[in-house]
Amino acid sequence: MSIRNGMNNHPMVTAGALIVIIAGIGAITWLRIQEFSPSKPRNYYTIDDGMNYFSDDPERITPFEYKGKQAVRAHIFLASDGKKFVGYLERATPEAGAVIKRIKNRKPTDPPPTPADMGVAMSGREFKKPGTKDWVAASNGAEVSRVTTVTSKDGTPAIEIE
Repeated sequence: MSIRNGMNNHPMVTAGALIVIIAGIGAITWLRIQEFSPSKPRNYYTIDDGMNYFSDDPERITPFEYKGKQAVRAHIFLASDGKKFVGYLERATPEAGAVIKRIKNRKPTDPPPTPADMGVAMSGREFKKPGTKDWVAASNGAEVSRVTTVTSKDGTPAIEIE
């Protein structure tokens, strides 16, 4: 008896085998997709003014203590030569950090954040280029734009990737 005759003579067994094969392929595909998908988005941070960086939970409020030093957000860019680098740093002011922490830890029974709280959270960010001394307040739009506009060494625009 050939395989074809067996399949024709036992359609229920054939259908069952086909379902098992399709389900197996689907399970393998799902597992492969999960393997290459990040389980949780990550942000990058630095404790040495952008010379090195590490990934951590994106819910971290900067600055935070890491290995005994203050960590701030590091924005990672891709240069025209294909190398990754820290383009600029970001942190919250102490006032904004306190408001952001209060908003994130808010219970459903707590009152919603006020417009003033949201204003402090949004405007209480500071930025700087690695290697520079002074942080620029978010309220200083033109200066923030200068800090957050990042180019490669050859002057071409760099692409923020992480």
